[in-house]
Amino acid sequence: MFVTLATRQLISFLLLLLLLRLPRVSSFIQPIRDSGQSVRVLRHEPFFRTGNAAKSFQEAHRSASLQAYPSNEESSTEATSQHDQLALAKMYHGTSMLYCGQVVLGIKKYGLTLGSLNVVGGTMMAAGITHLLGDSARKEYLGFDTFKRLNGLLFLYSTMCLGLFALVPKLHEPDGVLWLFSSACALVLGTKGYLSGLRVDGNKSFLPETRRLFKAAAQLTMSRPPKDMTYPNFIRLFTVAIRKTVFVGGVLNELFFGEGARLQIVPKLSQLAKLTLLGGSLVTSVSVEDNEVSRKTIARPSNMMALYVFSSMSAFTLVKASNSLELADGLLLCICAFCSASEAFGQIRLQSYAKESSD
Repeated sequence: MFVTLATRQLISFLLLLLLLRLPRVSSFIQPIRDSGQSVRVLRHEPFFRTGNAAKSFQEAHRSASLQAYPSNEESSTEATSQHDQLALAKMYHGTSMLYCGQVVLGIKKYGLTLGSLNVVGGTMMAAGITHLLGDSARKEYLGFDTFKRLNGLLFLYSTMCLGLFALVPKLHEPDGVLWLFSSACALVLGTKGYLSGLRVDGNKSFLPETRRLFKAAAQLTMSRPPKDMTYPNFIRLFTVAIRKTVFVGGVLNELFFGEGARLQIVPKLSQLAKLTLLGGSLVTSVSVEDNEVSRKTIARPSNMMALYVFSSMSAFTLVKASNSLELADGLLLCICAFCSASEAFGQIRLQSYAKESSD
């Protein structure tokens, strides 16, 4: 496909913005340079010492080592984690712009239709989540469970997107190149952000903490209203679970009982990736009830993104509905969109009420 000049300029502009947001290399080299100056004192000392000379040499070596490596491990770890999170914030925002560019190219290629708005829903949600993670990294919130879940969700979504690209590579098209680059960046950032959150949260081990977060998410999805969650949240999670089951069954049917054609698998896998991101963000927004910081940062934006995804899916399903089952599916998605709107604007009312109370 012929790549227009405007499309090339858009990709070049997005890549330039991402490079400008990367951390400077000199900030990583400076601590090594300082430690080298402190150790340089020992370079002219004799190797063999005895008696008091040996003790004085050991004390000098210890003092130089303490200068090179701070004795206060907590302050050193805190400074390192703060620097890492600030560096990650820039890369999160750069990846969010890449996803926005992917949305623009998709709408430009297929036109502003209900189908294109439905297809780019997952990409728009990924752009919003990476932007939220960038803000949380700048405020040093990556150690909270909410943002560790979001990083794990970003890793899972980017992995599925790379699988989609492997099925249908489009390196000859600008949106395909941007798809590959944004997914690879999101994969690296999701991994790096999750590990940074573990390090900030008391250097927790990877497997036990991942098992704990996964178990808590699984228990939440099995909860029943009204004791453990509200009815709107239950309806949305139930709908996402049903649709994911249908698409997983469709992919498995194509692999084992169909012809296994890639063009038949890709649309189902694309919808499955979008539903995975949607369901994970819903679980994350529901699980922030006992966390004030996460509730203010995540709850309302997540519900607003869910409102868009459910609305685009319901509109597309209702328009193309040809039987009563598809019509019922569209109405259920419309109810989920209404539930997302009630949750999002309910968060706005709660925040305004809390602000008035504090005043």
